[in-house]
This record gives sequence, C-alpha cells and structure tokens, in this order.
Amino acid sequence: MRQAVEAWIACAESAPGIVVSWIRDVPALGTSARDLRRDMMAAFVRMVQTLLETDEWRAIRPEGVSRQLVIILLGGLRELIATTVEEGGRASDITKVAVKAVVALLAPPGGLSLRA
Repeated sequence: MRQAVEAWIACAESAPGIVVSWIRDVPALGTSARDLRRDMMAAFVRMVQTLLETDEWRAIRPEGVSRQLVIILLGGLRELIATTVEEGGRASDITKVAVKAVVALLAPPGGLSLRA
C-alpha cells in the first residue's frame, strides 16, 4: 500500500500545476471534460480493485473493496494533494497521512498495521 501511495504522490509531484488544474479546472470545461475526468476516475477505481484481487488479499478481506470505498479513498487523496499544493506545499508532504488513510480504509478491521 505504501508503494502505491508513494508512486501516485511522486507522479503528482512531478507536475503539480497540471494536477491541480486537472482537479480544479477540468470540471468547468464542459461535458466532454467532465466525462473524461469521470472515465479516468473509473479507470483508477478498476485499477485499485484489480490490485486487490489476489488470493492473499481475499484471505484477509474476503468481502473485497467496494467501488464506493475506493472513490472515497481516491477523492480524498486527490483533494488533499490539491489543497496542499494550493497552500504552497508539495504533494509529498501528505505521504505519511495518505499511507495511514489507505491502511485505515482498505485493511481489514484489526488485521493489518503499518507504521507510517
């Protein structure tokens, strides 16, 4: 989980202006832009769910991870990155709390602990 969060944050940090624009400006560009953004979120949701479709993961969380939970996770991290960059910080400033949030949302209750 830590590696996935760090990779996503590193990508955001490589082009913070574009990331903030994608989050803040694209929705105002009309239906096509909103559809593209929605399609991208759906692709990210599928990617996360696919990454979690392993025998090891099913052994610790047999119920899987819902689409809604993944949207909450991704939307929260996306907003936190945008807010942090807008306030003059770097995307990497959120790494510790982002890892904790991912573990809290995706790990089975009481079944996984990571020091972030």
